[in-house]
Amino acid sequence: QWTNFAPRIGLAFMLDSKTSIRAGAGIYYSYTDYVQYFADPAGQWPFGFSESVGPLNDFFVDSSLSNPFTGSPGAEIPASPKGQGGYSINPRMKIPYSTQWNLTVQRQLPASMLLDVSYIGSQSVKLLQSRTENNAIPGPGPVQARRPFPDYSSLTWDDNGAPSSYNGLSMRLNKRFSNGLSFLTSYTWSHNLDIWSTERNGNNGGPQDPRNWRPDHATSSADITNVFLLSNVYELPFGKGKRQLNHGIGRAILGNWEWSSILSLYGGQPINATLGFDNASIGRAGGQRPNLVGNPVPSNPTRLRWFNTSAFAAPAQFTFGNTGRNIMRGPGQTNYDTSVMKNFPVGERRNVQFRTEFFNAFNLVNFNNPNTTFNSPNFGIITSAKASRSIQFSLKLMF
Repeated sequence: QWTNFAPRIGLAFMLDSKTSIRAGAGIYYSYTDYVQYFADPAGQWPFGFSESVGPLNDFFVDSSLSNPFTGSPGAEIPASPKGQGGYSINPRMKIPYSTQWNLTVQRQLPASMLLDVSYIGSQSVKLLQSRTENNAIPGPGPVQARRPFPDYSSLTWDDNGAPSSYNGLSMRLNKRFSNGLSFLTSYTWSHNLDIWSTERNGNNGGPQDPRNWRPDHATSSADITNVFLLSNVYELPFGKGKRQLNHGIGRAILGNWEWSSILSLYGGQPINATLGFDNASIGRAGGQRPNLVGNPVPSNPTRLRWFNTSAFAAPAQFTFGNTGRNIMRGPGQTNYDTSVMKNFPVGERRNVQFRTEFFNAFNLVNFNNPNTTFNSPNFGIITSAKASRSIQFSLKLMF
């Protein structure tokens, strides 16, 4: 592919002595090993036999030029995929690329602080997708007879897929280290749209209707609309070289203490209701969704009823459901990690450091996403949570 054009442009403008504006845009190509696949047909029918060689630093020659294939039964043409499934690649597949842009305004504030507000966007096209092809046409009767190529079962087809996009607004306040304190706080609002959320079928199983991906263009499974982060490092103003208690017993007890922490607040990730069975009778159940017959979002979600399960119903046989992809959200996450450490100087060049670290310090319960499979007895129920509080101590010598 010789026509790839990847321009980049950037701009920096100082509005005044404390305010600057930066902007940039560019096109970025995603070069992957898929290009190599096109030139590496060995081992795939009908091209022939392939053998993995290793280790490369083997001291013994265990093959000869007259018979380089030492495996049993030796070189032979692979079996035809006819009557079974297979793996295939579009030989005309293009290299995916992303158009990205950003705009940032930065303002210097008193007390060594910096505020910046940024907008970041991207649009990605021709993304690599592994689709399940040769699905049967919905309807009654044997599945195999309704496949477009009835001599084969389900086929994996690597090709360029549907687009994705990202738009985000970020605000960040950063205090550089001074007077023993530094912190960084940020808030991001964003929205990510795509089709599958993963290169391969993954848990989504690809589009509900393999012949029509447009109804699946929705919020990405990786989308988190709201994210707030606050981190800090604070050295107590006591001890050697500090403003207070820089000598005597006060220095020994209260000197050289440091406290740091990270507070994280995340909104819930999208969750996707699936049927769990092949209602359309196309030869695969992955990706098929129920019908939406009510409001799935309850006024007071609980662990045992995170969404309104009565809002879903099985579609008519041999049809796809009308529920949109990722129309609900899982539980948000709140986490607070903190650590306290004290340094004990040993001479001029050595230092002993004692640390105590608390992960999920307040032992907050952060639930995982609920079960979203319609035919499961746990449909709508949260059955697990993330890690509870963990504490660790450490002692190290620095020299």
